Amino acid sequence: PAIAIFAGLFAVIIIGVVVINGDDAFSITNRTMLYSLLFAPFGALLRWKLGSLNGKFPKHSWFPLGTYIANMLACVISIAAIASELKWGFDGSFWSIGTLRAVKVGFAGSLSTVSTWVSEIAGLIKLIPQ
Repeated sequence: PAIAIFAGLFAVIIIGVVVINGDDAFSITNRTMLYSLLFAPFGALLRWKLGSLNGKFPKHSWFPLGTYIANMLACVISIAAIASELKWGFDGSFWSIGTLRAVKVGFAGSLSTVSTWVSEIAGLIKLIPQ
């Protein structure tokens, strides 16, 4: 049932991205946010997978390597998206600029989510000898 719900939500989001087709700032913003929802689960899944690296190195078990990699990768992806947008600009098509923004907000945003980081920092504080 979870896969069916996920597939249904994805279908609704895709329909929203295609149907909202206005040229005003409100429509473009809403369409970009919907589009970013398609990329967000993949960023969250990658962060979850990278989190398994935390505490795996005996000499440095205190260092959250997975969190570090996730955050650095998210920064690189965001910077690359911004640089691409500045370099090649807006060609009038939603799909060119919208995809860059959706990857930046959806994928990279989920990859660098603060809630997971706060949880991992709280766990890290418990490991510090008093």
